[in-house]
Amino acid sequence: MQKDRSTWKGKIEFDLSLIEDEVKITDRFKRTSVVIVDYDMPQMNGLEFCRDIADRSVKKVMLTGAADEKIAVQAFNSGLIDRYISKNSTATLDMVVAFAHDLQRAYFFDQQRILQTTISLEPPAFLSDEVVGDWITRLRAEHGYVEHYLVGDPTGLIMLTADGELSLLMILQEDDVVRAIDAAEQYGAPPGVLRELRERRKLAYFYDIPDPSRPEAAWRDYLHNAARVRGAEDFWLALIPAPPNDIDFDPAVSSFERHLAALDQDA
Repeated sequence: MQKDRSTWKGKIEFDLSLIEDEVKITDRFKRTSVVIVDYDMPQMNGLEFCRDIADRSVKKVMLTGAADEKIAVQAFNSGLIDRYISKNSTATLDMVVAFAHDLQRAYFFDQQRILQTTISLEPPAFLSDEVVGDWITRLRAEHGYVEHYLVGDPTGLIMLTADGELSLLMILQEDDVVRAIDAAEQYGAPPGVLRELRERRKLAYFYDIPDPSRPEAAWRDYLHNAARVRGAEDFWLALIPAPPNDIDFDPAVSSFERHLAALDQDA
């Protein structure tokens, strides 16, 4: 039975239906963030190709020969391209890989800035905190997350691996933690649970209304290891694998791995 997405206080929200619609669309992986193009091509040159890219947020790298370097410098100074690389360099391949990674990060940073200015409510503080951002980057590398989506209540990110495994990363400020402790008290949490919450060893994710009569061991289903991140202020983070949620998502249909498999079939 489908649960009412608006009734549970701890339910993952913040345009959940839009996230659900997004993760069902395999074509989301076809969006281009970085283009690498050679200046010297048979039908058109690299600058003409870059001018024809309608999406101005796409980052562009152009490969040049010695004779084309002056043209590349002019294109870079005018903002038409973001990087240029000489094909005569002994480190051309390494530079291509490094620039692609750098520009992809720049692309997503630009998208985040757009998001921060378009959120109708005040954006969560962690979005602009570099220390939290670095922590999330390391977490993504450690667990292989390839997608993340902003959610609220609890504030944080829904994160997906290439094979579609879903996790919730709670990112709470001190006031959020205090409210969760108050909620645990109101729900009748056992003393041992409250002690771990007050000591900030655990964070609570109440995905439903707890039954006060349940044993303490069952209450621990709501508790998750807390990590303190000292940024512009203190943030408390907890990573929750496979959290209860109402996102109707089939990894076999629309995960990143499924997208790559489809590309192999088409090749």
